[in-house]
Amino acid sequence: MSAKRTGSIVNVASQLAYRGGVGLAHYSAAKAGVLGLTRAAARELAEWGPGPVETKMIEPYKTADWINANLAASVLKRFGRPEEVADTVVFLVSDAASLYIGQTLSPNGGGVMA
Repeated sequence: MSAKRTGSIVNVASQLAYRGGVGLAHYSAAKAGVLGLTRAAARELAEWGPGPVETKMIEPYKTADWINANLAASVLKRFGRPEEVADTVVFLVSDAASLYIGQTLSPNGGGVMA
């Protein structure tokens, strides 16, 4: 993937990574470890994706200093595009997202990993 400079890694954990389970400390800790691994790997491997989303809302702030500061702070070293956010919305309103109840997905290029 690094040679092609593209690709995705998907890690699957469990809700017990967030809330724990009685008698399941070992399992809950392992699943929380998957979340930590995912976030750390994202910061280490994510140099080819977005930072802030390129919309008219950010136009008043786009000085050279602002752009440089945001790109420097971005995990992925680029601005996102509105269509990348739209893809998430299309998924969330589809039948494929039927198990996503009361969740927050944040397509922010790694600015917030929660």
